[in-house]
Amino acid sequence: MLVPILYMLPNKDFVKIVENKDQAIASSSNLMNNLYNQHFPTEGDLDKLEGIYKNSDQTFKLDSSKLSFDLQPGTENYHVLIERKELDDGEIDVSTYVTAQYVGEVNFTKRLLPPAISVDNGMLSLRAPDRQTFEFKQFNIDFTMAQFNNQNSSIHEMSPHFANQIIFIRVPQSLEINRGVSGDRIQII
Repeated sequence: MLVPILYMLPNKDFVKIVENKDQAIASSSNLMNNLYNQHFPTEGDLDKLEGIYKNSDQTFKLDSSKLSFDLQPGTENYHVLIERKELDDGEIDVSTYVTAQYVGEVNFTKRLLPPAISVDNGMLSLRAPDRQTFEFKQFNIDFTMAQFNNQNSSIHEMSPHFANQIIFIRVPQSLEINRGVSGDRIQII
């Protein structure tokens, strides 16, 4: 009964794919290379880059003159960038970004959850979100139809492209920053 339904499905655009996948991946790869080479973008630059998506924006009231970090396990691939504001407004602004995430031609970047961030007594805690599960299904034409459509009926592998997340923190000008043991993962720009 499902065989006739399979042939009624559209040949193209059954799953929304992005035509600029290669550009998005190249842009996000360039950004990550720049971060590893100590070339840091500003938050405004991140907002303009293709393949880089903001997935959360939070503001916390400052309750201490010093900021320390608690980076929980599971956040090893997060790049933490700290930028000082021009003024002392008593607030910490945190934006999270994720680079292009694809499986095959399917872009699922906007479905990824941002990390959990909290600030309490001068301690910024960063915790990875709970495990997410995505299920991908692929439909293939059987041999009978493939011989008339000149299509190969073999199953095509779905190649994944996974990248990193960026935590961009803007702090007041006079706030003392203690990077502690996570100093190599926290970069002040």
